[in-house]
Amino acid sequence: MKRLFIVITFAVVLLTACDKSNNAELVVQEEIKDSSSQGEDLKLLSDLFIELITISSSIECTDGADWKFIPYGHKACGGPIGYIAYHNKINESSFLSKVKFYTHQQEIYNKKWEIGSDCTVPLEPIRINCNQGSPEFIY
Repeated sequence: MKRLFIVITFAVVLLTACDKSNNAELVVQEEIKDSSSQGEDLKLLSDLFIELITISSSIECTDGADWKFIPYGHKACGGPIGYIAYHNKINESSFLSKVKFYTHQQEIYNKKWEIGSDCTVPLEPIRINCNQGSPEFIY
């Protein structure tokens, strides 16, 4: 199941990477419930992640100095899954709340379904450069 989640997450990222819509007001209002199935929970996480990617990619990257990053997700043994870049002109407080909510929902998912993970710690980027309109982490 862990591999399925990783594959779905990467597929979502790839499928939405070219979406440059400026719809920063998307709101997924569901949350993982005790009665929901694993498939429903996984879809919720996917929808939440799509929302994060859509917001973070809503502005073209022209100057890396205008971008910030934040850790997102929750590995089963603790720590983030990775980092997500965002432009400083989006509604930052709303976006950070959505990242926090996604991370919390993933923590609930991991506990509820007893998900395991590697305990590697992702490298934290030191800055962001722009590459063909998209933010690129520099480590």
